[in-house]
Amino acid sequence: MKKLFVLMAACALFAACGGPGDKAVDYMEEMKEAIENKDYKKVEKLSKEIEEWEKTLSDEEKKEAEKAVEKWVKENGGDWM
Repeated sequence: MKKLFVLMAACALFAACGGPGDKAVDYMEEMKEAIENKDYKKVEKLSKEIEEWEKTLSDEEKKEAEKAVEKWVKENGGDWM
């Protein structure tokens, strides 16, 4: 279940304070913490929030967020998913 939420959040981030990259990383940190704490209500809330935020981004901002998330995943691994 938690993998599904993480994947949804990551997908929303690919499509976040400073620029979009910073906000995207903040969302990833919050999502990781919520999953580790098994706070699935927060995971769901964050997923919806990320989805709404993503709708406000330009194509260039989406690319910036995607690059930041890719870097974050490389640095933090995916074993917590």
